Amino acid sequence: MEKPKPGNREPNPERVIPRFLLIAFSCLLLISLVAGFIFNYYQKQMMDRTIREQGSGILSSYGSKTRDSIEKGQRKTFQLVMDNTAQLEGVTATTLYPREGLMNYRSGAVTVGLPFVHDQDGGFRNPNLDLYEKTRGMFLRKDWHLTGRFDSAAGQAHLAEVQGKSCAECHYVLDENLSFDNQNRAEVLDARVAHFYERIPVEDKCTVCHTYWQIGETAGVLGVTIDKAAFLQRTRESTRQLVYILLSIATVVLGVTYLVAAMYRRILITRRQLADKSDRLAGLLNNSGQGFLSFGPDLAIEPEYSRECVTFFGEEVAGKSVAALLFSEDEEERGLVFDEDIHLLEEEDDYIDEDQTAQAENEYLQIFADGMNSSGTSCSR
Repeated sequence: MEKPKPGNREPNPERVIPRFLLIAFSCLLLISLVAGFIFNYYQKQMMDRTIREQGSGILSSYGSKTRDSIEKGQRKTFQLVMDNTAQLEGVTATTLYPREGLMNYRSGAVTVGLPFVHDQDGGFRNPNLDLYEKTRGMFLRKDWHLTGRFDSAAGQAHLAEVQGKSCAECHYVLDENLSFDNQNRAEVLDARVAHFYERIPVEDKCTVCHTYWQIGETAGVLGVTIDKAAFLQRTRESTRQLVYILLSIATVVLGVTYLVAAMYRRILITRRQLADKSDRLAGLLNNSGQGFLSFGPDLAIEPEYSRECVTFFGEEVAGKSVAALLFSEDEEERGLVFDEDIHLLEEEDDYIDEDQTAQAENEYLQIFADGMNSSGTSCSR
């Protein structure tokens, strides 16, 4: 195939398909990235909303079911409700933090009120086991109704022993940065788990037993921990389905793009072939020493003509009237020759005699040839 000529702005047919596919692929990639980002954002928002709704519902149930046992100080009943709540789907733990913020109740772990401990690796240790076994879960600090844990004699001795170390180094401590709303609720959504908390305010009846408490203070905080694994799995499945859909669409779009590009490539090749043949034919006509031109029913010369016509007429003739060029000085003769029979060339009636049309055309050609010959130049139609 002939190489493209300099200045030819038509694309190279051999590059059409790769370019089309590259453009289509780039557009699909951009759309997929935007769609993926929007979908991921939407999925995260929906997942967080679902988790919040579930966590809020479980926390409400947990709080209402434990309220009576908390008010009456029924430790075992409270523990039973905690354990039952922890059996709900998605719930990994239920907890209680007393006013000091050190977790001393947790589902699945017996307790007599001593704060739970974790080792350096984060492993759970329960210091309540011995006392629970010895007292059958009935142990109570002697001054529990008179003073808080830190202010008790045992608490002061322990603080002196640890010499100012942070409680969080050994115990499970409630996050001090929790922000409770007007419903005494707070939440923390981590990457893998979600924590929901409900603050228990001190009421008037609480001070009957806990004489050192003040109304409105925090008596304790209930906690529910939910595993996000099931929600994340559903999100991954939805994302996988989106990927399959995008891949299917991309396959169809790329397939259609390939077919369109192949058709366009064929068109370009055909156009080049026609242009090449037209150029060769124009070269033959321009080097023949004769003038060739064509015109329609309106007598306007078409853009394709040989260079000899320019030599004869002394100007470019495209779009000009052939009658005006041949009879530029004799308007009457021009009208006499061309106006009588021009309606035969413009007539679209199927019943016009073809011999009449051909005769009119031959007359024009003869007139044109005679005009050329009278000037010593040969120009044919």
